[in-house]
Amino acid sequence: MNDIKPILSQESVECKNCDYNFKGQFCPKCGQKVITERNTVKHFFKLLFDSFDIDKGVLFTARILFTNPETIVHDYLNGKTKKYYNPLKYLLVLTGIYAIFIIGLNIFDSNIETTNELLNGDANSTEFQRTINSYIRKYLSFFPILMIPFYGIVSNWVFRKPKLYFGEHLIINTYLFAQYILITTLVVIMISPFTSIYKLLFPLGLISLLIYYTYSSRKIFKQSIVKAFFKSLLVIILGMMFFMITIIVLSMIVFTIMALMGYNIQEIVK
Repeated sequence: MNDIKPILSQESVECKNCDYNFKGQFCPKCGQKVITERNTVKHFFKLLFDSFDIDKGVLFTARILFTNPETIVHDYLNGKTKKYYNPLKYLLVLTGIYAIFIIGLNIFDSNIETTNELLNGDANSTEFQRTINSYIRKYLSFFPILMIPFYGIVSNWVFRKPKLYFGEHLIINTYLFAQYILITTLVVIMISPFTSIYKLLFPLGLISLLIYYTYSSRKIFKQSIVKAFFKSLLVIILGMMFFMITIIVLSMIVFTIMALMGYNIQEIVK
């Protein structure tokens, strides 16, 4: 079969997406491209390569966020979005890849043991902790999305110039946090042969998060390196703190409801 081609005639066609009648190659109502051929293997690979196009898509977005984060933020907030990957999709794709690596290489479990040692002086965890860790492992890809609103709140507070809406801070922090996930994933790949340093991934991740946030904030908000550093530190620390407080409060509410329903909370957390 031939590759997918648009209709070039001026005959009126019905959009397969919204049923609108029009003439041309693209629906003026929803933007759907007119396609007359069936999807082929060739078309599938074309879609795949388009996703990694250096002039648009994932790789282009990643490159710009490394070299000129202020450009993608300025363009996206001003409506120039077509050549950039959607920030939420970008975050989901990268966190999915990140989760595959750290779970597949047992880096997640190694860092959980280190955390237990620091908090309890014992690498072993209770049944309750193992249950919580199991849920975190299962839904690891969604945790960054839950954290973004808290980063956005603090970012909106500390970066007051230029004056941006809260939603715009959400977009900025989604892109920046996604890029941090990409950096951490690259670090995971580099350290994968050295199992002895797996336990250092989370501390290294926090350091890389601070460095990248400082670098990007300096460019995006036109700050000095010192101001960008301390404001980025506030965004990271307070954002995580508010996120953890929210989780604790919600957990307390759940445990209270369970206690009122007759469950033995001590048995659950034992």
